[in-house]
Amino acid sequence: MESILIVDEVYKKVIDEQREFDILRNISFTLNSGDFAAVYGPSGSGKTTLLSICGGLQEPTSGDIILENTNLYKQSKEDLMEFRHKHIGFVHQYLHFFPHLNTIQSIISPLLPQKLSQQDIMDRAKSTLSQVNLENLEEQDPYQLSNEEKKRIAIARAIITNPTLLLIDEPTGNVDSNTGNEIMNLLASLNQNGQTTLVFTHDPEILRYANRIFEIKNRTVLEMFKNWY
Repeated sequence: MESILIVDEVYKKVIDEQREFDILRNISFTLNSGDFAAVYGPSGSGKTTLLSICGGLQEPTSGDIILENTNLYKQSKEDLMEFRHKHIGFVHQYLHFFPHLNTIQSIISPLLPQKLSQQDIMDRAKSTLSQVNLENLEEQDPYQLSNEEKKRIAIARAIITNPTLLLIDEPTGNVDSNTGNEIMNLLASLNQNGQTTLVFTHDPEILRYANRIFEIKNRTVLEMFKNWY
């Protein structure tokens, strides 16, 4: 099985009021192509920091993040931005939408820097909306959408570039349990179609969807057997 993500001895330290402390300590793990993995831990354990580091958004104090044989933080800022745009999709816990953009306008924004024709962009957008079961809502404005529909749009926006890796922060956050199940079933379906996915969560219910589970404990990561919970 091909390893597409290597997290190697990552540390993150911060200095606060003259005191240095670790947010993350000696984080090491790998993801294989096609994995649906979960990083599990309580709020404040460093999950969001680790997501940012894995996604090329926040440089670690030391250690390496290698995605598709590219060491993210050995690149220039410009090259890293371009690489991140092509290879990494993000779904953040708190969804952000411009109120003046409808559904289809929201999801095509990651494609705009690419040299694609308008027809290619619209074809990709409609195909992606079909993947997340929103093909009938392309003209809807954000205020007309439910929380579940907004989550689906955020996922569509993240996968429209066909990213190598999909990173998701608290996929069931701010929704009820039924909606959470629908979102997780959608992510599982995308994974079955080949989308490598890494979710960051404090919700143990999510772990049943994952084929690999990493627990953050004492600021480091331990891989757990799937049936550990």
